[in-house]
Amino acid sequence: MLRRLLQVGVLTPLTFALCAWPALRGSIGFAAGALGPDPIAALTHASGWWAMGLLLATLAVTPLRRVSVWLSQAVALRFGRRIGDWNALIRQRRQLGLWSFAYAVLHLGLYVGFDIGIGAGTLHAYAQDLAERPFIALGSAALLLLLPLALTSTRAAIRRLKRHWLRLHRLVYAAAVLAALHGVLQAKPGQLSAGVFAGTTLALLAFRLAAQAWGQRAQPGGSTGAAIAPASAARAAANAAPAARRCGEARPACGRRPRPPSGTTRRSRCS
Repeated sequence: MLRRLLQVGVLTPLTFALCAWPALRGSIGFAAGALGPDPIAALTHASGWWAMGLLLATLAVTPLRRVSVWLSQAVALRFGRRIGDWNALIRQRRQLGLWSFAYAVLHLGLYVGFDIGIGAGTLHAYAQDLAERPFIALGSAALLLLLPLALTSTRAAIRRLKRHWLRLHRLVYAAAVLAALHGVLQAKPGQLSAGVFAGTTLALLAFRLAAQAWGQRAQPGGSTGAAIAPASAARAAANAAPAARRCGEARPACGRRPRPPSGTTRRSRCS
């Protein structure tokens, strides 16, 4: 019960509060006039970096859990194993992804609404920027890839798409690469945050490729379609096999149960 309260009652609202804090702080700073001489540029810049940071946090959830599982298995500590099997971070991955998409939409909205301006020539000016400024084209492509992922983040979409849902959501890696390139191309000289984001993106992508290659080696025939059965399931099957053989030997070949001798109430072991 305590573990459930920690996972659902504390971690979910804590994640929500941490993700919403940049937007709240930016709104308060904008209202108070504390964002400098160009508050719109400050908000546009901050929303873009928060979108990228939360996207990387979304991609880092699975590697973090896998590393914790590998470490717990290597060290064979009970406490570490419990951390590795804890799925609380996995449950927060969707929330992190949706917040990243929300900040990306805010980033684009601030750029279109204030840098370009809403009017009759908005689409023409935006198309001209796409053609003349590559980093805007890369950022727009990243947001376009994130759109179907956000729309299919519900449980109903998971049930409807089935295995195609996983294939669709692998586009998040392509979106992360495009977003990292967007940040690098628009960064000012000497700005290290863009390089940090790009390096983290490449590291997470390399981790996924390495884990996928390791999984193909570990599974028979190199197939990634079927998961390896847990050790507990294997032990249960091994323990059930002798009992099944005993029951099979006690039954006739026709599959009918032998009748107990008359006058007895003893039941068969295989009943």
